[in-house]
Amino acid sequence: MIKEKPDDTQLKLYALLVDQLQKYTTILWQFPTALLAANAFALDKFEAQPWMMFALGAIDGVLAYAFHRLVIQQRAIISATKVAEAILSETTCQAFIPKFTTAVIGGPCVIVFTLWTLSAALVVSSLGKICCHAR
Repeated sequence: MIKEKPDDTQLKLYALLVDQLQKYTTILWQFPTALLAANAFALDKFEAQPWMMFALGAIDGVLAYAFHRLVIQQRAIISATKVAEAILSETTCQAFIPKFTTAVIGGPCVIVFTLWTLSAALVVSSLGKICCHAR
């Protein structure tokens, strides 16, 4: 049975969830872009300094971990949003709830994997240079 009008509190809570999701989505794209740009600049400066590249890789690892945690938090907001959408879909508001297709591998997972790979590549590369210079 479809309700004529959704509960005002439900609409406000749903709007809050959508607002939080928009904030997370902004970070989701800005952070990796800024990190990759900073790495490109730093690699140019630190190429001859393997210990600095190692530190850069370690810092990237910490940032990749923090970003991974952010993606996990975003998933919790998405789950809550889907529950709210299920409740609202039982009202006359169902036409305003977007239906998104799901991908086999989501964009956030690809970004997290890329950041972890970048961090590992920097650490391995710098360790290779450190070992070669030690001989």
